[in-house]
Amino acid sequence: MNEMNEISEIKIEEKLREFFEANYEYLKETSGHSINEMMRERAFEQVLAYWKRHRKMMLEGNVSSIEISVPNLHTPNKDIPYSLEGKIDVLEKDGKLSLFDVTTNSKEQIEDDIELYRDELNLYAHELERIQEGSVAETFVMTTSVPKDVRHALKNNSLPELEHALENWNPIVPVQHNKNAQDAALKKVGEVVEKIQNCEFDPPAPSDLKKKYKDGKPFYTHVCQNCDIRKSCEAYRQM
Repeated sequence: MNEMNEISEIKIEEKLREFFEANYEYLKETSGHSINEMMRERAFEQVLAYWKRHRKMMLEGNVSSIEISVPNLHTPNKDIPYSLEGKIDVLEKDGKLSLFDVTTNSKEQIEDDIELYRDELNLYAHELERIQEGSVAETFVMTTSVPKDVRHALKNNSLPELEHALENWNPIVPVQHNKNAQDAALKKVGEVVEKIQNCEFDPPAPSDLKKKYKDGKPFYTHVCQNCDIRKSCEAYRQM
C-alpha cells in the first residue's frame, strides 16, 4: 500500500509540475514578463509545499472557488451606485462550510493586516450564507509562504525531515467571523469607491512615507515597493 501511495504521489507531483509550467508559459505570453530559473523553482516550491501540507484537507473535503456578486450597492455619503464581485475559496467538510483566503504574504504580514482580511471574509461570508441559505462555520487566511525548514527539507529531498517540518508548519491564521460586520465593511468599501469616482489619488506626504510602519520598516519600503505605479508617484520619487 505504501508503494502504491508513493507512486500516486509521484504522479501527482509530475502533474503539478505540468500544470505549473503550462500556467507559467501562459502568464509569460500574456503579460510579457518572465522570471529566471531560480525564481521559477522557488515558485514551484511553494506550490509543492502547499499541496503536501494540505493534501489531507483537499482529499477529505471539497475545496472549490466560488464567484460572489453583491449588486445594487450605494456609497454611504454620495449615494453612488456600485457592485462588488469577487472569488473566494470554500471548504465543505462534514456538512460544514469554511471560507478562506489564500495569500503569499507571511503569517506576520497577515496578522499585521488582519482587519483587512476580516472585512473581506465577513462580507463574503454574509453573501455566501444568503445565497446558499447555510451557515459559515469558520473563516481563515492561509499563507503559501514556505518556512525555511520546509524549503531546506524539499531541497535535500529528505522525507523524514520534510514530514517533521510540515507537521510543525501551521500556515493558517483564524479570522473571527462576525455576522453583523457587513455594514461596517461595506461602508469602508463605499468610501474607497467615492474617492475613486472623485479622482482622489493623492499620495501621503514624503514625511509620512518615511515613518516606521510595520516590522520597523518605513512605509515606502513596506507598502510602496508593491505598488506598480510608484515610479509615477511624486512622493515616492523623493525617497
